[in-house]
Amino acid sequence: MSRPLYLEHDGKVLLVDLEGNGPQKAVMGRVGDVVLRLPTESEVEAMEIDWTERRVHRIRFGSEYHEVVYGFPEVDWPENWTWKDKLISDGCVNPLARECVYRSMHRVVSKVIIQNQRSEVVMAKVKRGFFTGHWTMPGGFVDYAEHPLEGAMREVLEELGVTVEITSEGLVQIAERSFTLALIPH
Repeated sequence: MSRPLYLEHDGKVLLVDLEGNGPQKAVMGRVGDVVLRLPTESEVEAMEIDWTERRVHRIRFGSEYHEVVYGFPEVDWPENWTWKDKLISDGCVNPLARECVYRSMHRVVSKVIIQNQRSEVVMAKVKRGFFTGHWTMPGGFVDYAEHPLEGAMREVLEELGVTVEITSEGLVQIAERSFTLALIPH
């Protein structure tokens, strides 16, 4: 089975057409049938592009799983490749390619450690997103133009229903004490 290859360099991504010809450029705002996709490893080899594997993502769409190889291309500047922001706004790009771009974007995350006098730490079981079903500290993505401290306090309220204040020293003070939390020793 050939796996799609996600090659990105300086905000540009390699796309091919449905026959594997590339590089191809996305068009912002375009709608219609899918005409562009990620290349396979053999298609990249045919373009004589050397690359290094960084990781493999297993991505699920409905009941189907796809393995995508994320790699770093060994090129100076991918002039004829498409910009990430054009790729995600082109309705004729395969949805798997758009999902790969979303998963490659860096976002700021704020987490909060709430610990009691017995060194027990509050953990929350994630209900949605990348880590659904796993235990983690309360927190999440910081909104655009939101200070990380504000984001951390908002996330604790959303996830635990608890209002906290985070001091400039980074200490968490709980405003309400009328709640029950599952505490896990660390």
